[in-house]
Amino acid sequence: MSAELCSSVALQTHRIDELGELIRPSLRGKTDDPMAKNYEVATQIFLNGMKFARSGDYDAAAPLISHAFLLDDQSVEFATALPSDFDISKNIFILDYELLMKLTQHETPGFAVPILSILMTHYLVSTHPTLGQSVIGSAMGAVDYLLRCIESDPEIEKPENFIIGGCLNRKILLKHKSAFHMMMGNRKQAIKDLTKALKIDEFYTDARVFRANIWVG
Repeated sequence: MSAELCSSVALQTHRIDELGELIRPSLRGKTDDPMAKNYEVATQIFLNGMKFARSGDYDAAAPLISHAFLLDDQSVEFATALPSDFDISKNIFILDYELLMKLTQHETPGFAVPILSILMTHYLVSTHPTLGQSVIGSAMGAVDYLLRCIESDPEIEKPENFIIGGCLNRKILLKHKSAFHMMMGNRKQAIKDLTKALKIDEFYTDARVFRANIWVG
């Protein structure tokens, strides 16, 4: 993808993501833990995204769910399938595989679709380990695509531009790339990915913790 096209996509995503400004709760005085704040904010963003998704507004839903996933992937409530007697009207906040597929297949402008592909691979491999390297390879391709876009236009990852909530950046993408390399049994490359992330931000806690876990694992 050319730098010009990447810039155009980034601007489209920026406009969509302004929806996120409406649902970020104030946590001032409630906690001093940055990770706890991230989780609470990400959860609210995910819930708001699910409201749009269940109403059929995929253009609004995809960037918000992507934002929540990048900010804190534990905020995403995912189920491979819902029970046949499950009442969606009473609990719209579970992202099931069928809905996630609709979101990834919808032509939402911006970067949300490749991020959702990354999300889908994490959850599918954890629940269906036999899916194999083809699924992981597809997700790795999505990560590399996003990295190339940022390399072509560094403005994408500046938090003040609020693209995917300001969470679309190389260090987070490299963390996910490392996870995929671990799924494929490539510990050496997984460590390299995390080392690259730490060269970008030496205080990136996730990369330090995950790299240490690989070393001692």
